[in-house]
Amino acid sequence: MPPSSSMNSKSHQARPPHRTRPALTHCLSLPPVQGFHPGLREKVTAFTTALRQEESPIPGLHESIIVNPRKLHLTLGVLSLASDDNPANEADTHTITSALNLLHSLSSKIGEILDGEKLLVPLDRMNIMKPDRGDPEQAHVMWIGPSDTSVYYPKLKQVCACSELIDRTFRAQGFVTEKRPLKLHCTLLNTTYRRPRPRGNRRIPFSYSSILASTALKSILEEPSTIIDAKRPTSVNLGTWEVQEVQLCEMGSTDADGAYRSVGGIVL
Repeated sequence: MPPSSSMNSKSHQARPPHRTRPALTHCLSLPPVQGFHPGLREKVTAFTTALRQEESPIPGLHESIIVNPRKLHLTLGVLSLASDDNPANEADTHTITSALNLLHSLSSKIGEILDGEKLLVPLDRMNIMKPDRGDPEQAHVMWIGPSDTSVYYPKLKQVCACSELIDRTFRAQGFVTEKRPLKLHCTLLNTTYRRPRPRGNRRIPFSYSSILASTALKSILEEPSTIIDAKRPTSVNLGTWEVQEVQLCEMGSTDADGAYRSVGGIVL
């Protein structure tokens, strides 16, 4: 018996339209370098320059994937915010102003966590985000960040407490929708930035194994005799830096100094 027209109509009912994820426009960050610490910029620049000058070129490494040292920051969250001056966005509660208001509302709680102390961030760990097929030869993002084994661990607990407070609050209010847990990291290399763009916008990876075997890496190792394991974070020494504010920055922007353009923030 052929199926009835009613069954056919049900089987061919249109699926609900796919909801396009809003474009990410801003990021909450701890800027340990933007305008504050030229010493860190010099350290990072010396390291990445040495990587590019290795006697045996590192596969996949190109100057365009190296993050501008003035844009180094620890990311707390990425947001999709509507512009305040666009009438079409009046009904959108996730605007630049509302994000800044929420951030300012946390000032007193952050002050209680810091209790008059400076917020210090050690940059003593280096690793990569998950590479293609788990192969360190197929890496796309290399980062530095704080390690929980640092001698500055008591200070790091303050960094984590402040960061988790901000992350938890912005998630609860729907500003941050990423499912991944917060990971304090400062990106040094990212193949998304490669120029000219490869055909088909495919990402060309770099060899993390070659970076770990490089002479350049030895200049920033915590212990020169360290046994390197590509499957574990590498202990490095890029200093400990004071963070003086939390900023809301416009993604993809560049200000007159070469840093991300800040639309506001709070002083710590």
